[in-house]
Amino acid sequence: MDVLALFIAALLIFLLMRGCLPLTPQRRQPARTYIRLYLRCIFNLLVIVGIIVVVILHDSIPLASIGLQLPTLWWPTLLALIGVLLFFALHLRTHLLILKRMPLKNLQQTGLALPRSRSECLLWMVISIITGIWEEVLFRGLLPWYITHHITFFGSAIPYIGAAIFSLLLFSVGHFTYTWRGVVVVGIIGIIYMALYALTGNLFAAILWHILFDMRMVFGNTELELQKRQRQKAQESEQEAPLSSSQQEEMSQAQAHSESEETPEQVIKLIRPSVQPFSFAPPKSIKIPNGKFIIKRKPEGEKP
Repeated sequence: MDVLALFIAALLIFLLMRGCLPLTPQRRQPARTYIRLYLRCIFNLLVIVGIIVVVILHDSIPLASIGLQLPTLWWPTLLALIGVLLFFALHLRTHLLILKRMPLKNLQQTGLALPRSRSECLLWMVISIITGIWEEVLFRGLLPWYITHHITFFGSAIPYIGAAIFSLLLFSVGHFTYTWRGVVVVGIIGIIYMALYALTGNLFAAILWHILFDMRMVFGNTELELQKRQRQKAQESEQEAPLSSSQQEEMSQAQAHSESEETPEQVIKLIRPSVQPFSFAPPKSIKIPNGKFIIKRKPEGEKP
């Protein structure tokens, strides 16, 4: 009965994890659909956290036995935390380089509904924090301890290594997203989390790594890279696309108008020949209208 109860509990955990995974819908919807999906995932995560808290309080499980105690020696934990931060920086750089070189068909084959906008990134960060805490507490701390203390296999207690392997398999299968390759990768990451727990004696370094590993999607993911390449392709097509007949007519009219316009130098050349210098030459004689008086100009050189 204990083994049957264990598998029933494992099935329930698997179903709850599937409800917490933000899987991509079959038809891509607007951004608000992802926000609703994220909010539903957060609600499911909070339900799981509530169940874990109820189990811990109901069975009076000491926090030290599931990796939530403060370390007596701080230097192993501090070294582990520093190593996690350095590894995350290196991993993030590698992750972004892989995204830039990834083929377009691989960008379109993703199983998760990854964030595409600022609001979605904020919700994804909340999901990453809650997920990193409850998964490490359950799969590295609570579940192995509970199996070794409450589950028997044909009358004999299950050793801790067997309980850890069972928890690791459940952790890996629970992250199945359309491909078994992801299950293998998640299993390897789970082994690293277990190693951190064994080396430090607490879950703080494993929780930090888990949170940062999930949060890397905020800095770059296949959805954002796909949108970026689509924008670049649209801009290139606009530049290389032939002009329509109306656009060609407008360009020809603008060119003819620019050619017909005269420059300032041309205007000055046209105006300058018509401008004569001012000179005054008095007339030889002036006749009064009544014709009685006539004033004649004397020739030059003649004395008055």
